[in-house]
Amino acid sequence: MPSNGPRNEITLNVSLLEAVRERKAMYLDPFTVESCQNFLDGFSLACFACGIVDASERILAAQAGRGWTVEACGPVPEMRERGLSDEQIMDELITIHIAAFRDENEDDAGSLSRLPLDELS
Repeated sequence: MPSNGPRNEITLNVSLLEAVRERKAMYLDPFTVESCQNFLDGFSLACFACGIVDASERILAAQAGRGWTVEACGPVPEMRERGLSDEQIMDELITIHIAAFRDENEDDAGSLSRLPLDELS
């Protein structure tokens, strides 16, 4: 399949991550927060290795933009402290990655995509 450039590849990546968010159990085995983190880390690394995008800084910016503290251990401990269920944590981790890739695809790279936090308080 011919590529129409990085913008289309990033749009495809956002679509793939949205599909994962909708059908997590189909993509994650075992169905755990740790599996979700491993999947997302691998997905991001593959995008970098294939020259599509290095989203690492954008992921941290999206994490902060969605109200999570940026720490070396990631946002999961804070999410657990706030009382999120494992499924809510997986949804939020995927949403952070979607926001990071969407921002990469925006013309105005200065504005982060803001997606709703959906019952995260």
